[in-house]
Amino acid sequence: MRALRAWLPLALAARVRARSYAMALAGCSNQTYHMSDLATIAGSQRGVWEELGSVVPWWSVLSSPEFDGTNTLNEDKMRTFYDTGEEAVAKALARTAEIARTHGARAVWSGGGIGSTAIDFGCGVGRLARALAGRFASVYCVDHSTAHLGLAARSIQGREASRLHYVATSQAGAEIINEAADFVLSLLSLQHMVPQLQVAALEHLCDALRVGGLGRVQLLTGYSDSPYVERDCDWRLAVEERGMQLHFLPLDEATRHLTERGCAVLAEEPCDDHVSIPDRASTAHCVTFAKGSVVS
Repeated sequence: MRALRAWLPLALAARVRARSYAMALAGCSNQTYHMSDLATIAGSQRGVWEELGSVVPWWSVLSSPEFDGTNTLNEDKMRTFYDTGEEAVAKALARTAEIARTHGARAVWSGGGIGSTAIDFGCGVGRLARALAGRFASVYCVDHSTAHLGLAARSIQGREASRLHYVATSQAGAEIINEAADFVLSLLSLQHMVPQLQVAALEHLCDALRVGGLGRVQLLTGYSDSPYVERDCDWRLAVEERGMQLHFLPLDEATRHLTERGCAVLAEEPCDDHVSIPDRASTAHCVTFAKGSVVS
């Protein structure tokens, strides 16, 4: 099993040493947050996901009834579970490469090539990371929950296992790895974080890319009248109310922060992977971006 590694808090990075890490979200009633707020939020949400990772780890990643009510899966169900990751990653890589080509850029995995480094943010039990490990030499499987990461390490075997690096986020919940990545991916994860933390994660994923590297993230960008979706962006309420949560981030806020951070947004498009939440918000988007400028 690979040892769990802690990411370095972005507050220590050179890009933010000169300023206080404070930001207002115009799409969320002009709320301002600071690094201390992020630490409080991340600590609360980490506790929730550690509990889910111990009781219903598979269902907490892929909310299908067949994975509910257990922390163990038989061989057939585990194969089914990880096959969904293969399908999702194949689709994400193909679409990202297609979008990159329209902007005069090239994905390193195009034509069957193998990339150097990828990051799966919100890795859980490695549903996507396992598939990425078939296409990249090193994959950083990043998650708040050590319970999920430990189960991933025990469940994934073979060549893919040797390429995976399990990374537990540090106390601040806002981190970056030291290696520049060819690709960063986050599906079905950011939507469980309050908007302030989603923005921080997007910025750090942009930072983690090498120049010319590509990213694709899935965001919940709108909401329906559902008790499952928090609409007022109040991080204090998110800390007070335990359990799995869904949060939206206005699409223009996501693209603005990526652009300000140095990533060019190549495409915004409606997308979905898999989730079965009653009255789920109907507006989800995938955002594809590149580090640095690209030819349009």
